[in-house]
Amino acid sequence: MIRQNASANAAILIRILEVLTAVVGVERDPARLTCLEVHADLVAGDARRNLSTPADLRDVDRRHEAFLVMLREGPPGPLGHIDAAWAETNGHRARTKSRADNAE
Repeated sequence: MIRQNASANAAILIRILEVLTAVVGVERDPARLTCLEVHADLVAGDARRNLSTPADLRDVDRRHEAFLVMLREGPPGPLGHIDAAWAETNGHRARTKSRADNAE
């Protein structure tokens, strides 16, 4: 209901995506992860239909992409960007297993 009433308000859509990203970072249940993804996609779709300012739409798209990365990769390791940078320079992925692998 909040998403539907705020479909033209970039600040609220961004905040919804930030909250969904935080939740997906700690959720483990595959059914709940799917539900969170559906809602994040709905927010992004509302933004594409209702936001007229390109900068606002880019901000929402960046938050949606961050959500999708968190969904696929989970939260960064304890060293965050340092861990990811090490993995990149050494030809490895920052995480050895994706969320999908853990759900099996």
